[in-house]
Amino acid sequence: MKILRANLQKLCCLLAVAASFFSTGGAAHAQAIPPVYTAVIDAGSSGTRLFFYKVTPGPYAQIEMLIDNFERKVQPNGKKEDGINNFVCNNPDYAPPAKVVPQVIDPLLQELSSKIANISPPVPADRVIVNLFATAGMRTAQALCGKAAVDRLYAFIRAGVRTKGFSVGEVRTTNGNAEEGVWTWANLNDVYFNVFKTATPPVGNFEVGGSSAQIAYPSRQQPNPDQNVYEVRINNRKYNVFSRTYLGLGLDDARKYVRETQAPQNCWATGFPYQWDLGESDPRYPKLKVNGGYNLYSKPCSTLFNGTISTILAKNGAPNLADTTANFVGVSGAYFTLKDFGAVNAPSQLMRKLSLCHTYKSWPNIETDDFAQFACPNGTYLNTVLFDPTTGIFRSQPSRLIKALPDQDPKTDATRLTWTRGFLLIKYSQ
Repeated sequence: MKILRANLQKLCCLLAVAASFFSTGGAAHAQAIPPVYTAVIDAGSSGTRLFFYKVTPGPYAQIEMLIDNFERKVQPNGKKEDGINNFVCNNPDYAPPAKVVPQVIDPLLQELSSKIANISPPVPADRVIVNLFATAGMRTAQALCGKAAVDRLYAFIRAGVRTKGFSVGEVRTTNGNAEEGVWTWANLNDVYFNVFKTATPPVGNFEVGGSSAQIAYPSRQQPNPDQNVYEVRINNRKYNVFSRTYLGLGLDDARKYVRETQAPQNCWATGFPYQWDLGESDPRYPKLKVNGGYNLYSKPCSTLFNGTISTILAKNGAPNLADTTANFVGVSGAYFTLKDFGAVNAPSQLMRKLSLCHTYKSWPNIETDDFAQFACPNGTYLNTVLFDPTTGIFRSQPSRLIKALPDQDPKTDATRLTWTRGFLLIKYSQ
């Protein structure tokens, strides 16, 4: 009887402790989970940008952007900052691999150091995780110069991050299918359509970068990495997402291909003086030697793009839009190109709008502005990859590409579309 009474007393004590924990201490403990401070460096094919976030993990991670899209467009040596992939191959036109930290990474980390010094309460540097993800430009560099050269570059970067006192996170090249494309899809559907907190159906997206293009959409298929279908779980909601990247299908790479054809001038606005041609960031690609001679109907620019587009789609597998009921939006380079032609809200009108290329005078400041110079080749490339009767992804259903969305909020200029946030949303919503 004494033993039974003693055990009952112990049980009462345990119940009292448990009640106290759940009424006060347990809740306090749950609220005391510290936020994660993490930087994500987007090492793209045309530049290197820093984002810095405060993340509160949970079923639907809360993400606050503390540094928005910071980059140094000019390196300390005075040259244009055009992507860390240019440091991989010991290209004589660029600095050697060891220079990637002082020329590109250190200016970003200095900005990060300044930011954390002003956070209250103070955040020590070793509590800040620095991730660097390279995208399509690095995949191209690896194909040219080998994995060992890329790994050596990453070793320099990791050492540079440690030297500044930060915690080294992931420093590597992304998988364009399973990661970059899915991250973009998740962030887009969150910030523009609030999909993970409402009943709004998700959309698909077609994203164009400098070296690659990505397409992602909700799929009827079960998750299968071999078929590029991946599961996404956020806020206790699950989606199967088809995501595929097409290396070489970006605006810059496609335009460089055209420069190597016999008549690249067919893609530049009619009358554009070849002496004005600013060329590409990579001097290996030839400048124009003849004035622009764009004509929509004879010797069309689209024929110069068709070959490479059809080859890349055939090699990787063209997306099957019958696999989804979703509408689509264009983002990144697709948005900027459609904006150039006034077709953001009606992408299927792009072909008609290409008539602007009949004179170079359609483009103010074309003598000194490379974006204006590239408008006609970029616009024709986009129309070809989207709507061409033989190669266009949306050729049979052009109306499903309903519009294009900007990366920045038009009122505040704050970045809305960035896969760096999508990476964190998925990672910390588990």
